[in-house]
Amino acid sequence: MKRLIYILLVLSIIFALVGCNAAPKAEAPGFNDDDNYPSDFPQDNASILGCFEFEWNEEYGGYFVYENDDNRYIDLVIPSEYKGKPVVGIGKYAFNSYAKVRTVIIPKSIQVIDSFAFSYCDYLQYIEFENGSTLRMINDYAFNNCKILSRIDVPAGVERIGYRAFSTCPMLSKINVDNQSVYYCTINDCVYSKDMTTLVVVVPTYSEKEFIVPEGVVDIMEGAFRDCDNIESIVIPSTVKALGDNLIGAFLKEINFAGTIEEWGTIEKGAKWDEKAKDYIVVCTNGTIEKGE
Repeated sequence: MKRLIYILLVLSIIFALVGCNAAPKAEAPGFNDDDNYPSDFPQDNASILGCFEFEWNEEYGGYFVYENDDNRYIDLVIPSEYKGKPVVGIGKYAFNSYAKVRTVIIPKSIQVIDSFAFSYCDYLQYIEFENGSTLRMINDYAFNNCKILSRIDVPAGVERIGYRAFSTCPMLSKINVDNQSVYYCTINDCVYSKDMTTLVVVVPTYSEKEFIVPEGVVDIMEGAFRDCDNIESIVIPSTVKALGDNLIGAFLKEINFAGTIEEWGTIEKGAKWDEKAKDYIVVCTNGTIEKGE
């Protein structure tokens, strides 16, 4: 009797497993699934405006635009007007974690892309600024964690690129500042202030193992090298007076400073400037310092 019960138990288990394997597996819709995320953006004005929410901003004398939770489009064209008034900004957290967005066309009326506006947009590939862009501000973390963004063109009028505006964008290989800009410039795909006194950011895909900070740079901004996994050595001139937070990456092994240990000690450093780094040494003209010293 026990043997019969055992055989029946084994058979029931086998049938259950077969049934599970035969059942079709449910698949979550992908962001390119046309049934759920259409790519053809509407053409009529009412439908376009229905894809967004708007908030009046007194300081800029126009509307700031935000994501509408009901919008399902993956290719967005930001409107330039709402209720007869200009749309002048993309608001703080406006499209934060809006995972399905793939492309964004930004009209020339936009003056501000506020903090975290496009952060964690995992599928954002392409951003286009309309000719004649009046953009002035790209604020802190504006494009933080855009995993497949590979290029961004910075219009000539941008006066401020905020802290870690392009942080944790591992595919970002080109930040192209318009050569008419009087505020910033791009050299070897790295962004500096126009007067070359501030290093803003080094592209995460920078391929060389050593990076030489140009003589005359005074300030290296927060997160400048944070995502550069290939860089193992940085040469810093004695002109540098300030190092921002979250400055260096996990794979950095050595900093070569063209000054003394005492001069290194006088440099203003963000409280977490080397937090992501593992072990490294600072080689000065009169000795060596290890992390934590």
